[in-house]
This record gives sequence, C-alpha cells and structure tokens, in this order.
Amino acid sequence: MKKIALIIALVALVALALVACGNGGNSNKVTVHCSVSFVVDGVYILDGYEYDAVGTADAAPSVLKAAEDALMVNDIGYELDSNGKAFAMVADIDGTEYRTGTDAAGENVCAWVFTVNGEEPKARAGDTTLTANDVIEFSYFKTPIGTSGGAEE
Repeated sequence: MKKIALIIALVALVALALVACGNGGNSNKVTVHCSVSFVVDGVYILDGYEYDAVGTADAAPSVLKAAEDALMVNDIGYELDSNGKAFAMVADIDGTEYRTGTDAAGENVCAWVFTVNGEEPKARAGDTTLTANDVIEFSYFKTPIGTSGGAEE
C-alpha cells in the first residue's frame, strides 16, 4: 500500500512539474527582429546591426535592451545612467568614450538621443518597447552651452 501511495505521489509530482514547465516556458516568449545603429559625428560606431530581441508577451523587449545586447555582442563598452533607463556613455572601437552631460571643457552639453523608425519617442530607451522590424538609431549630440538645439539664443 505504501508503494502504491509513493508511486502515485511521484507520478503527480512529475505531472505537476511538466505542467509548470509547459505554462512558464516558451509559450509566452516573444522575439522581435530589429536593427540597431550608433552614430557619432556622422560616423557609425555600430551600423545597422541586425538583432532578434527576446521578451515575453507581458514584457516586450525594450529599445534599451536591444541596444545593450547589440553593444555587448560587438564588444562595445557602455554605461547606463543612474536610473538604468538610458546610456550615460558609449565607447567607439578605439575606446573613445562619448558621455552624456557637460563635456570636459565645459563648452557643450552632450547627449545620446535615439529614434525608432525615424521618430523620436517621448519615453526613455528603457521604457520604449520594440515592435517587429524596428530600426533604432542612437546619435551622439553636442550642443554648445548657451544655445538651444544648436541655434544661437
């Protein structure tokens, strides 16, 4: 009798494990194909890197996640800002660092700005989700202090 109870318990445990794996496994997985580029002064650090970002139906992959993965795969250094939602620094292949904030000379405000399909989203990269075949481009901008968008005030 004890053997039968043990066998039933083991069968139930195995069945429960299989059901849990089936529901939490790949059935909820979403892959989104996109292209990621990084540009500094018209020169591409990363040019149209084709990438498949993976997320779930409940949490689609973000622009930031796709960009981070593309940088890592291509051995390009980067740092995120303190909120983990945008880039604070991206380096080029020679190791030159392009940081956000005021430049070392105190003459320019520098920033990484991104577009998705040619449009600038209103949210930060970590809060912007991808859709199929998005084209993401991060550009590094320097704006002289005392100007707005590069135009004299």
